[in-house]
Amino acid sequence: MKTIKHFNSLELFTTRHLLARKVNLNEVNAALSKRALLALLEWPVDSEKRYTQLDEWMQNQFGFWQFFLKDSNTFFGCGGFASTILNEYQEVEFIYSFSHELMDRQIAQYMVNACVELAQEKLHLANLVCFTPINDSVVRALIKEAGFVFEEVVNINGVSYELNRLKKPLEVVVVPYNPRWPAIYAQEAHLIKNALGGNLKEIYHIGSTAIANMVSKPVIDLLLECESLDETYLMTWKLNTLGYPALRRHVVPHRSYFMRKEDHDLDFHLHIREKGDPQIRRYINFRQQFPPPHRLHSSRAL
Repeated sequence: MKTIKHFNSLELFTTRHLLARKVNLNEVNAALSKRALLALLEWPVDSEKRYTQLDEWMQNQFGFWQFFLKDSNTFFGCGGFASTILNEYQEVEFIYSFSHELMDRQIAQYMVNACVELAQEKLHLANLVCFTPINDSVVRALIKEAGFVFEEVVNINGVSYELNRLKKPLEVVVVPYNPRWPAIYAQEAHLIKNALGGNLKEIYHIGSTAIANMVSKPVIDLLLECESLDETYLMTWKLNTLGYPALRRHVVPHRSYFMRKEDHDLDFHLHIREKGDPQIRRYINFRQQFPPPHRLHSSRAL
């Protein structure tokens, strides 16, 4: 990473001038807390519609961080990411805000760059977009320097914004096939089965690490087919014990969730879907186009 100097975890990391702390948005439930969060995001607190928009944003968010000046621990700004639908396509919106009293052009650039690095290198987010006020030349310059490119002018609630899209390429690491991947998958699947119990109907090994002799990103993808996704809090708590720190909701086309954790040189991605979701069959059909690295068994490999 170029801007992020010390990455302890998604909960805490630093740049040259800033310290970032992740906000637990699941705890923002009281109306007063929501009002404070709206102010932090610089969203007008003018109607119940704003609270509905905030609820939707919190449900679809990938994470939200507050940034503080390292030398004084003074709040400087905030940034986060959430799924959004734009022109009928699913995108990831970068949402940001700065303290106007402490606005420093160079430090603000550190914050924006750190958020972009976080999105690409740690959260592996694609299709990153952001909106900038047309009359704010400083913020427009920050976004441009971070790698965003102007796409079009859009109108949101009667206000014109520039829609910008991140054009920086995401570096993809590909490694040779490792014959240990099926065993690593089986071990992780066993732990997940024990943690989720009866709510887990099936678990499958998907993605390129499930295909024999294929080069792949060092990622073990696991598809979890659950009886119900109604009790996501309980499911999240159980998976937290295995090192999966955050639950992310996919917006379309069906209700589903995503979790990931890092383990040295290997990542684990959980794709959590409800029983009956047609996407499960699509995963299975795709995997069956290739020779399996081993025979299918109760914790099936796709």
